[in-house]
Amino acid sequence: MSSKWVLWFSELGQEHNALVGKKCANLGEMTKIGLRVPPGFALSVDTYKDFMSMSGAADDIREYLAKFGDGPKGLKQFNKASADIRQIVHSKAMPKEMKKIIISSYRELCRKCNVNEVAVSTRSAGVVSHPGQYETYLNVIGESDVTDKIKSVWGSTFNPRSLAFRSRKGLPLDSDPIGVAVLKMVNARAAGVVFHC
Repeated sequence: MSSKWVLWFSELGQEHNALVGKKCANLGEMTKIGLRVPPGFALSVDTYKDFMSMSGAADDIREYLAKFGDGPKGLKQFNKASADIRQIVHSKAMPKEMKKIIISSYRELCRKCNVNEVAVSTRSAGVVSHPGQYETYLNVIGESDVTDKIKSVWGSTFNPRSLAFRSRKGLPLDSDPIGVAVLKMVNARAAGVVFHC
């Protein structure tokens, strides 16, 4: 199980989209072809699933959502459900072995960058693209902050607009597994976004 929780970008390519999400798979692909990609690693989609299951969050979320019968309705209920579910996720301790592997990977990234505590970003990497749906955290520094922000990224899959979207599409409200990218922050002179067809 633990062997598939963390993968370095250098191990990934587009064929790993279902394993780590599109963003991480594409970062791996760019790394492979020699583009200047900040060093980092991916947490697999299974890491999300295993955290939810092993921590008990999945059971607590299902039990919480059962109170709504056929699901939350309207903005007020979606906002309330989002806040409560995100608190459930955030309150759960990361399983010890998972935390150990993530911290070990962060320490290795620090070594690769020749920094005691490298500043990273933690961002979602969905198997299906959800632009702007989930949260990104910048300038995350230190082991406890990294693990905390990873849980916050996972928790952001329960934001009100995501819950409402899944409700409208008839998708399960209790889970939306995503990967997470953890990569070194860069001092950029310019930034931009490219969309392609």
